[in-house]
Amino acid sequence: MIRLILKIMGALVCITLIIVGLLQIDDKQVPELTQLMEQVKRPNDSKAYLYLMGMDAAKGVDPLAAGALALQQNNIKRKNDGIRALIVEPQATKDVLAIPDDDLLCSYSEDSCFSYIFNNLNVIEDLLNKHKILTERYRVYANYHDYHTLSEPHITEEIPPYFVLSKAVQLTNLSLLLKASKGDVDEAINLIYQLQSQLRQQLSQQDRLIGKLIYLKLISDNLDLLSVISNQYNYKLPNKIKLLSLQEKSLRASFVREIQIMSHLYEELDGAPDIFSTVGEEVLSDVPSWVTHMLFKKNMTLNESYKVYAYYAMLSEASIEKIEKEISDKALMPSVVDHWIRNSIGTILNQIAQPDYLGYIASFGDIDNKIKLFNAGVNNMDNKDIMNGVRSIYNRTEHHLPYFNEDKTKLCFDSLFENNRFYNCLRISIH
Repeated sequence: MIRLILKIMGALVCITLIIVGLLQIDDKQVPELTQLMEQVKRPNDSKAYLYLMGMDAAKGVDPLAAGALALQQNNIKRKNDGIRALIVEPQATKDVLAIPDDDLLCSYSEDSCFSYIFNNLNVIEDLLNKHKILTERYRVYANYHDYHTLSEPHITEEIPPYFVLSKAVQLTNLSLLLKASKGDVDEAINLIYQLQSQLRQQLSQQDRLIGKLIYLKLISDNLDLLSVISNQYNYKLPNKIKLLSLQEKSLRASFVREIQIMSHLYEELDGAPDIFSTVGEEVLSDVPSWVTHMLFKKNMTLNESYKVYAYYAMLSEASIEKIEKEISDKALMPSVVDHWIRNSIGTILNQIAQPDYLGYIASFGDIDNKIKLFNAGVNNMDNKDIMNGVRSIYNRTEHHLPYFNEDKTKLCFDSLFENNRFYNCLRISIH
């Protein structure tokens, strides 16, 4: 009897070991994922990236040197701490440039913004003199044409100070508006067109989603600025503006970078003894690596999660008709397979809700509609003709023709998303 029990126990141990052994096995990375990740290469150098990283450096400090130092420090922290670099630790206050926080730097989409600016033209020059360094730095930055993110894709990597960049462009806008108010409308308009070209070129090189969206906002503001100056000073705009190019719209590099970030994150989680611990707190329960491998597989997780990002990358380069269809029925949206037995933690990670990237993609279509409204004005069409003769690029919105907003200061097209109405209107007057 004892011998029989020992045999049964031995068999159970063997079966358990076999099961544990089988649960250690991860899948191979699917070829489609490998091909997608190889589409975007990280270059060895980018002065534009380094300069942007150091744009907020203190007065007298070279932004290129400051950006290079920031990149080096980030890489060291990433290498030493890995995912634990997310832990917030007290740091010495960084000596940075004073960044303007003034009501003159309002958002052009706000109803009262332009009215406030035109009522305070007399104080713009003081603001510009106070922050001359920032506008000078933007002029230097605009001459670089090699933007690529140099940091290794990782959840802990430092994001460039896009906020500072936006303030620099807003100050530049004010300087050009002030020039127009002093009678030099022709030069001001030409310089705003040049700024539009710079922003478009910079948009095409952005390889982060946040960077793409920041530049989309700056381009939208630039169109409003041109339109308002034209109407305020009765100036005939000289040139139409091209609709966004495929490269400007494409989010492929951004989404591939997201996949690469996940790949590095999952590599650090793979076999991590503290996988159940909360980042930023003391380790709650270390477990042997073989237990972690039973519950989390890097490749299995990535083989499923990449599908969604690949889908959005494809859609960002698709036709408007295809985008509208996908917003309607999401027929091409890939299904993410659950693997609760072999990869329970990875399955949970893949079920975490993501932002509505469709809304971001549709924003580029809204900018194209805004450009159509702008170009109609360049063609000398009056508002009545525009409202009857310019058609939206969309087919599935309620209105296909433009219309006035409530106070008739903007001409608008319907957006594909009601809660995404940021760039669908062109401002034509300040009151």
